[in-house]
Amino acid sequence: MNIDSESQRISRFIDVGDVAIHALDWGGDGIPLILVHGALRTGRSWNAMARRLHDDFRVIAIDVRGHGDSGFTTAGNDSRSRMNDIAHVSAELDLGPHFIMAHSLGCVAAGLYASHYADQVKGLILVEPVMDIHAFWTKGETSKSSWMEKASVGRKNGWASMDELRSRLEQNRATKAWAPEVTEDILREETRLFPDGRVEIKWHSSIYNLDEMWEDRTSLLDEAPRIVMPTLVLARVDNPQLESNLKTLSRVLPNGTINVLPDLGHSMYMENPSLIADIARQFFG
Repeated sequence: MNIDSESQRISRFIDVGDVAIHALDWGGDGIPLILVHGALRTGRSWNAMARRLHDDFRVIAIDVRGHGDSGFTTAGNDSRSRMNDIAHVSAELDLGPHFIMAHSLGCVAAGLYASHYADQVKGLILVEPVMDIHAFWTKGETSKSSWMEKASVGRKNGWASMDELRSRLEQNRATKAWAPEVTEDILREETRLFPDGRVEIKWHSSIYNLDEMWEDRTSLLDEAPRIVMPTLVLARVDNPQLESNLKTLSRVLPNGTINVLPDLGHSMYMENPSLIADIARQFFG
């Protein structure tokens, strides 16, 4: 256990058997609130939200395995393994009944967790959720060999300097919408700086286990009937799956509602953390 000298947040490392999962514990006496990030992000992406919510909840931001300060494994990066990691963190920290909030790809593991541990989850917010993990990864490709050949190209993770990464974030269509506070958090806490000045985001290439990605068939619509706690789906107005999937999910959930927000993008909690924190506080409160 390491004390974060900047804000007295506590970095906790939970042994889940094959790897140690890092969780950033913001403390507080309120009901615990677990935050789960999406693809290629870390628990630090929730910093701005945590600053706004830790007076109301005990905020726990998890680094999904292979991301942030969590360990990495070549296997175990599928939805069910990530669900088990969340369960281990909750049990190890003895959280008791708690809330959970997740974004994008993290919603799949969080939704699976909520369906299997319904007695522990008091409320759930799914921010711009991925609905079907197999469809998300394969993009409609029906041939595994053909898809694996395309997917093996990999993703860029490396910039010549912090200034280059900053410029990339400030110019990219999606990331330039982030709140300045969030951009600074990402640059300061979600990166790994090398002696020669190179910088990487804290995620490991092992998360792209193509066999696991192809075989992962988890669907939020399939899990929805067992997600019985109050559940809020947050979606942007121009989400291409709004009518076909997200509104359907909100109807299939036994206790589900949807809030469609204008003028925000996919990473809405990073774009307007004050608004999303207010929504979370009201919904969980």
